[in-house]
Amino acid sequence: MDYDFLTKLYTSHRTYRKQLDEYWALFNPDFPGLPVVVSDVVYQLYCCFDEGEFIATAYDRFLTLNTFSNEEIQAWLLFLINNDFLRLKPTPIKYEAEDFPHPDDLEFLTLWLHITNDCNFSCDYCFVEEKDSSKMEQDTIERLVYQIGNTVKKRRIKVLNLKFAGGEPCLAMNNIKRFYSLIQKELAETEVFINVALLSNGSLINDNVINFLKQPNIYIFISLDGYGAESHDIYRTFKNSGTGSWNVISENIDTLLENNIRPFILSTISKQSCESLKDLVAWIFGKGLQTRLGVVNQAGTTWTDKKSVEHEYKEYTKKLINNFEQAFVELEKPNYKLDLAHDALLINDIQFSVPSFRACCHIGTKHIVIDHKGKLSCCPMKINTANVSITDDDIATSIRETVDFSTADRNTSKSGQTCLHCQWFPACVGGCLVTNKKLYNDTFAVAPLHDFYAYVIPRYIDFYGKKLIQQAQKDNISDYHILKG
Repeated sequence: MDYDFLTKLYTSHRTYRKQLDEYWALFNPDFPGLPVVVSDVVYQLYCCFDEGEFIATAYDRFLTLNTFSNEEIQAWLLFLINNDFLRLKPTPIKYEAEDFPHPDDLEFLTLWLHITNDCNFSCDYCFVEEKDSSKMEQDTIERLVYQIGNTVKKRRIKVLNLKFAGGEPCLAMNNIKRFYSLIQKELAETEVFINVALLSNGSLINDNVINFLKQPNIYIFISLDGYGAESHDIYRTFKNSGTGSWNVISENIDTLLENNIRPFILSTISKQSCESLKDLVAWIFGKGLQTRLGVVNQAGTTWTDKKSVEHEYKEYTKKLINNFEQAFVELEKPNYKLDLAHDALLINDIQFSVPSFRACCHIGTKHIVIDHKGKLSCCPMKINTANVSITDDDIATSIRETVDFSTADRNTSKSGQTCLHCQWFPACVGGCLVTNKKLYNDTFAVAPLHDFYAYVIPRYIDFYGKKLIQQAQKDNISDYHILKG
């Protein structure tokens, strides 16, 4: 082994542990990596360090109770150490929030490009207040392409994610294709990897869109508000006719699949639509697709009567927990195969594989919203007030001007202390900072969905662990001691 037997190691009080039949799920919310499953034997070895113990002492004690080889025990110890389940010192009770990274430290950049205000839907909860035919014009596109190129080159960005949104981006395909063609030319001499996504309602799939999506590293994300017309069509109706859109969209998804295009489903979960969540996830994963379950603010919320809104969120949370539980139970059936090498199931902006100590959505750091006039905003929900110009043609520095706080301010914020003492802080990172500010006039207040996060994070870990065990059984792997995605 590469470490000293006289080294003292500790388990962390932050680590989540849950027995799953004869196995144990383990998850470190403060260390990169998805949940793992270990045998009861490996868990016994792990528990030898609960009070802090020298490796040699724990090793000898474990050997007196078990008959495994030195090579097996050393391999298990190495796994526990490398995945930070065993640490060199006791873990502090309180987390420390981190400041925004220096612009030179950005490895990836995600740009939400509001390509058009135009939309063929009339969803009540949409954050775009004025729906008109305005699109990103040629001069704005050319200026932005140059500014993006300058930022990528200056900051040595490795991955650039472009999300074309609106409105409905498929109403501006010529603008999108022009933008993409110009950015390819601008960055042709760099090594940056470019991903492109259309954030669409899925109702305007035609040959023009399909041919664009058949290019490498171009994807489509389609929003659904539940399963079936009864749920989805509560809000997602066509602007001119007022008719529902479920039948059109579900047929278009089949058309995409027939063309070997796999849309990613953005599931919009509201109080009105969450009753169909179980059926929705069954439909999505039954088609072999992936999804993000995004819990949204309620349509018609005025945000002026705080007590009323807080009560509404409490009732909303109860309904969410009930329906998410039904969805988890459904997906725990062996016939559903999930991508366990990745997050398998995305929920809101909860960070499972990569912890965050700043904000859950990279607000003010790696994610920026650009409206059709080229102005910046920190969040799509604030697109109507985008007013920050890109200075010195450098998006990485201009991002900071879209927020009036530092994420490190949580450390000295009285309200922020609750989250810093919570086991799950690196996963939910205090929830949506924009919503917190809107509801409480306090960016670092305890999120109104706190009780939902407290339920769904450990429930997801249990779910992921069960799916790991199922996959091992399907692969006829027996007598295993460590499982990971």
